[in-house]
Amino acid sequence: MPDNWATDGYGSPLTAFIQWKGTDVCMDCLCVCGNGFHIHGEFAYSVKCPNCGKVLEVSAVVKLREVIGDFDGPTIEEYPCRN
Repeated sequence: MPDNWATDGYGSPLTAFIQWKGTDVCMDCLCVCGNGFHIHGEFAYSVKCPNCGKVLEVSAVVKLREVIGDFDGPTIEEYPCRN
């Protein structure tokens, strides 16, 4: 768990902490300037807005949503990292 978990949202209901392993990512981003942009890349620890030039850190905290009804995608059901 990261040191800043309390201020970064980790530990709140329906959140998860990602341990980035340097994998490929596709992201739709929205900057504080209002510009939306799309990236493809590896090691996405931060992104730079092509409109205003601000550098935005990619948080390791993601929002989870409860599935209502049927879910049509793969679901992880094993937890091999647990001790």
